[in-house]
Amino acid sequence: MQALAATDAAVGDLLAGLKELGVLDNAIVILTADHGESLGEHRYWFAHGEYLYDETLHVPMLIRAPGIPPGTRIEGNALLMDLLPTVLTLAGFDPPPSLDGVSLAEPLRRGGTSTIAPRLSVHLADHVLVRAENPRREVPGRAGRWCAARESFDKLITIPTRSGSPTLEFYDLGADPHELHDRSAMRHDLTRFVDACAAVPTTGPESEIDPEKRDRAGSLGYVGDPPPTQTTTPQR
Repeated sequence: MQALAATDAAVGDLLAGLKELGVLDNAIVILTADHGESLGEHRYWFAHGEYLYDETLHVPMLIRAPGIPPGTRIEGNALLMDLLPTVLTLAGFDPPPSLDGVSLAEPLRRGGTSTIAPRLSVHLADHVLVRAENPRREVPGRAGRWCAARESFDKLITIPTRSGSPTLEFYDLGADPHELHDRSAMRHDLTRFVDACAAVPTTGPESEIDPEKRDRAGSLGYVGDPPPTQTTTPQR
């Protein structure tokens, strides 16, 4: 709670400073995050990066900029890689065609509620800063990374196993936003999602962390011995 309060205060100070300088009305202000944090959901305790449920993937994306009417909302799975082309467009520049993301400037300027076209997106779990005690990371290194493929409200998670046949979990995020009911056994057309994850390379040199970076990561809680509650209870 202290961290949330401190962040809230810092954002308030930033906006107040922009207003005092007289530039707030012309500024592009974005509030987002690179990841969420699991607070015990799916028995994943106070961590991120190893699992791919939405408590660690779904992050806020709040944009305030000239020409965007108050109350504007975009529905659909906007991606963080959309931010760069969006900011460039809002600032009056043409995004390079080589960018992976799409500009959200048009629906933002239109106002109201808009739904963007569904896209098949792929997310990978970390393969370096993984807790050795994690009961659901059977395969070490790159090959053990979880993969999530999502299109609209359909989401498939693939979990590598020692047997070589991955565990599949499929969720309808519209009806089940907390991902509590695996529907993979009831869905027969998962090929596109499975293929999207299978196309991601799992070979290559494993990344090593030099001692200095490991110490710095440890000071932030990324490396080191986890609390007992993080290591004793496997998921379903």
